[in-house]
Amino acid sequence: MREALEYAIDKVSIAKTIGRGFYYPIYEIVHSIPAKAGTTPRRYNPEKAKALLKAAGHPNLKVKLTYFAGPQQDAFVAIQAKLADVGITVVPEALTGAAYHKKLFEPMTGNDLVLANERGGPNELLVSVDETLASGTVFFQGVKRPAGFDDLLTAALQEPDMGKALALLYKMEKLAYDDAMFVPLWGVLFIAVNAPYVKDAVWFWASMPYPSLERAWLDK
Repeated sequence: MREALEYAIDKVSIAKTIGRGFYYPIYEIVHSIPAKAGTTPRRYNPEKAKALLKAAGHPNLKVKLTYFAGPQQDAFVAIQAKLADVGITVVPEALTGAAYHKKLFEPMTGNDLVLANERGGPNELLVSVDETLASGTVFFQGVKRPAGFDDLLTAALQEPDMGKALALLYKMEKLAYDDAMFVPLWGVLFIAVNAPYVKDAVWFWASMPYPSLERAWLDK
């Protein structure tokens, strides 16, 4: 069923239209991991989605999808239309503020879905995986992690060699994506603008005012 959801959503078209060039489709669970995990991306294939739903005994299904009203409205409409094409009727639950964020930290019930952001990025890959994907985190409550996932994460966090840690993350990604732990959709590009005389101010979070100023300097 989870695989069917991913096959049913045309991430490429949504990224191009709704994202206006700032979205890009993703096919990985571990945020920003290089494509070396040996997984096979589940690209848009509505016929395969229909076949999987039928094989699971649910050729027609009704689900509730919670999303953040306003910024995610267009994305919701696109997802709703694509899922309807394969026999899944999506009932909207548009929330804002505290009501939406409360939902993010609760397990979903039944077949309900939630459109949520995954934290992290390549500059702090291990930290973001630990904060977001570990079984003990407050994020993605109710999402079942495949056997061995947490053990690999613990080993990666204890590994001083980043190359070896990445090899463990590849194994984590393989476990999680093959299990369809959740459905990844798209990443979002951000722009950070500096004056040309500001040098080496590395922006770890380009969307927020969190530059790394320890080595920054001003050119003449």
